Amino acid sequence: MNTDKKPFLDSKLIESASLKLRACNHRFRLAILNTLNNEGPVDLPFLVEELNLNQTYVAEQLQFLIDAGLVFALADGNFELNKEKIDAINASLRVFATE
Repeated sequence: MNTDKKPFLDSKLIESASLKLRACNHRFRLAILNTLNNEGPVDLPFLVEELNLNQTYVAEQLQFLIDAGLVFALADGNFELNKEKIDAINASLRVFATE
């Protein structure tokens, strides 16, 4: 067996993409993403008030989104949407969703 060939499907890429899709496939994380898209960079108290959720829960969901690379934690304490990643996900989903 030739081990020099690249795998047909790269399991590390699949795992990374799966993490990003799981991050989006949650109603409160999706609400956070939508809020960041609509409002621009915002801080944690703004998200807590906007989403009417407790601070600990919102912080946990933000961390999941940060770990997935979909949100940036800024030095000033605000959070910002990673539009490049979100646009790439949307483009990929359009490809997969069309027949």
